Amino acid sequence: MLQPLLRALVVLLLGLPPLPAAVIVKHEHLVNADPTWSFRSIVRPSKSDLAAGAKIALAGDRFEPAGADGAVLVNGVLPNDSLDLTEEALLANANTNGGNLAIDLGRTQPVAAVASYSWHEWDVDQGSRGPQVFTLYGSAAESPDPTNLTAWTKLADVDTRPNKTGAKWGGQHGAVVTDISGKLGDFRHLLFVVQRTRSPLQPDAGLTGTLFSEIDVHSSATLARTGDATVLEPAKVEHVWVVFKTHLDIGYTDTIEQVLKKYRVNMMDGALKVVESSRALPPEQRFSWTLAGWPLTHVLGPQQDPARKARIEQAVREGAITFHALPFTTHTETQDLEDLVRGLGYSTRL
Repeated sequence: MLQPLLRALVVLLLGLPPLPAAVIVKHEHLVNADPTWSFRSIVRPSKSDLAAGAKIALAGDRFEPAGADGAVLVNGVLPNDSLDLTEEALLANANTNGGNLAIDLGRTQPVAAVASYSWHEWDVDQGSRGPQVFTLYGSAAESPDPTNLTAWTKLADVDTRPNKTGAKWGGQHGAVVTDISGKLGDFRHLLFVVQRTRSPLQPDAGLTGTLFSEIDVHSSATLARTGDATVLEPAKVEHVWVVFKTHLDIGYTDTIEQVLKKYRVNMMDGALKVVESSRALPPEQRFSWTLAGWPLTHVLGPQQDPARKARIEQAVREGAITFHALPFTTHTETQDLEDLVRGLGYSTRL
């Protein structure tokens, strides 16, 4: 505390304008990363910081649809795998633009530290999405414009890229911005002006958006509780169900008449052969084939051979040939409610 007091005393005695804050940026790179996020030189991720449940907005770009939206950055939950995009947010892959990521804490609060965490492992480009490159700003205004940087107070430039070659960038990256005085300032909003990492090992710069996993904003009090973030549990697979389901392409692989004949004759003969050969097995081990309602309606229609039809109906009664509710593979967003309901009629009549 002595150095900040001396700085303040010099300013006071000499009548000088206030000196700029002595901001400190520390970052750590875990090459052999694991789900414990075991940073040693910086604070670990938290779920009880000032940003827990804060509002997130992105200006000048959009989040990549294959990943999560900004809410995952302040939920105190971390991925257990570097490619688990359900808990990682990144700039859209479709362009090479940056983006201004704004965090609204809800009210002005004393901010002591801002921490950000990311994770990427990929042998092809040695983790081009792992490092973080951004400029951090703060504001106490009610609703500052995230695209007008003159309305914000610049706090720090952050760049965790280990080198300029792109080699061994993979792993977990953590960055923490603090001030020598113990306080960055009183802010309601934090703004991250994010850049692509532009790894030389990734030819497509659009694919170098950082995989951000968590952003924490701390007061001096919450800094004492860091490291309490939750890590997603790996999925525990106990059962694997194999379902025989047929996709129907009418007029794509052949004419309508030929496709329907194939279903009605060849495919049914093959299915019935398997059905009948598995009848001696225990029920849970028998073959079961799932079709849509419309093709099975035609299979059992007037063009079907009576003897084959009887065998098919018996297989349906046994559950060896079954059908789901839809008439065929559909794109429901192209239908209105009447289309959807009428389509259920085939399976209903069956």
